[in-house]
Amino acid sequence: MGKRLEQEISLLYDRICQAIADPKRILLLYELNRRPRRVSELSEILHMPQPSVSRHLKILRDRALVTAERDGTGVTYSLAEPEIVEALDIMRGVLRSILRREAELARFTALEETP
Repeated sequence: MGKRLEQEISLLYDRICQAIADPKRILLLYELNRRPRRVSELSEILHMPQPSVSRHLKILRDRALVTAERDGTGVTYSLAEPEIVEALDIMRGVLRSILRREAELARFTALEETP
């Protein structure tokens, strides 16, 4: 494995993987994919306390996945990289495939155990 690939993988982990390591941040990304929103809207939609939403948004903003734009007295957040949602959709597809295979294996195993 080349040094450049190792560095890129390390950056990928630090910048992206850690940013999406929390399910609430993934939900925030999906909601922001629908349209830009303020913290109060996100808090209401996702049933999360505003301080928690703000903390998660800061992490996503620090990792350059969302942007914040001053909007009068508030701040509106939006996706900086819409492709992140496409990547999440691909990972969800991988998860579904894994779960399908595991379910098939469980059914096959149950059939073998039946007398």
